[in-house]
Amino acid sequence: MNIQILGGLSLENFAGENPANQNAIQIQKELYDSGQTAGVQLRVGHDFTNQGSIETLKQRVLNLGIPFIIHGAAENLGVDLGKCLDERGIFSQYKEQNPEKNWEDFNLDALKNAKKIAEDNPDLLDKRIIIHPGYALRNRIKEGELKVANILRRLEDIDFSLETVPETAILEGNQEKQFFGLGSNIYSMQTLLSSREGLDVLIDFTHVLVSANQKGPSNSGYFSELISEFLELPISNFTHFSGLTRRLEDEHKGFLGDNEAAGNDLGKGIVKDALTELGRRYSAKGKDVYVALEMRFEDLESTKRQINAFREQYCR
Repeated sequence: MNIQILGGLSLENFAGENPANQNAIQIQKELYDSGQTAGVQLRVGHDFTNQGSIETLKQRVLNLGIPFIIHGAAENLGVDLGKCLDERGIFSQYKEQNPEKNWEDFNLDALKNAKKIAEDNPDLLDKRIIIHPGYALRNRIKEGELKVANILRRLEDIDFSLETVPETAILEGNQEKQFFGLGSNIYSMQTLLSSREGLDVLIDFTHVLVSANQKGPSNSGYFSELISEFLELPISNFTHFSGLTRRLEDEHKGFLGDNEAAGNDLGKGIVKDALTELGRRYSAKGKDVYVALEMRFEDLESTKRQINAFREQYCR
């Protein structure tokens, strides 16, 4: 099974030449140069979060010199196409400083930034921009899907991969208010895919596991069912493990409700089988399958150990 691993950077890593940013970039270069990774996933947000001019930052990305894919900003950076979930209050902070701007403007500006980074870039692995479709209140799911579908139609000049997200989000301190992840099950994702041509689905295995875990402990049956259903849709050859540290679990505790995240044993075989199936499909097309590991990349040696452990557990 030919699985390629991607590391990760944020566009703000290119915004300032401070030691932390330089270290983050250097680790990714060394991982790539040593053959540990095939490139990086680059998260691109709004100017407010990118911390610099998009044109200046684009030139610095061009100078990186290693292959990459682009992940558009999500709810943890204040971008939610459903205009419902501002996970960390980022858009609210922006709004205080820019009262004339609305949430839709903020969302669209962030997506257009992602497109600008993708344009005329020889190191781009795929022109599709990865996005979280967004969230809706439980009693307004159809309304939320309609909002997102309308935005996807308006941005027909951008190709998107719609990432699977956890089914339920509960912000800390507000247990009464639950948000539904648009595209978190096959029916919701089918609705979004039908909005226009040129869309596909990126499976985030950790997010799907969190959705299964929210149904109760040890819901391997539901996890397997969700993965099987998503594999029936147009599926990207790029996949994710979100919040990966040393186990298959998500660190965004607001998405877990009252349940703790399930660990490796629940999902390992299911994920391995899914990656094998994707590898079979895409090898027939002469393409590789990529897994973006969203981990901390704190230092080179510990990161190499985690990547090697992932390969051993999921890719052999």
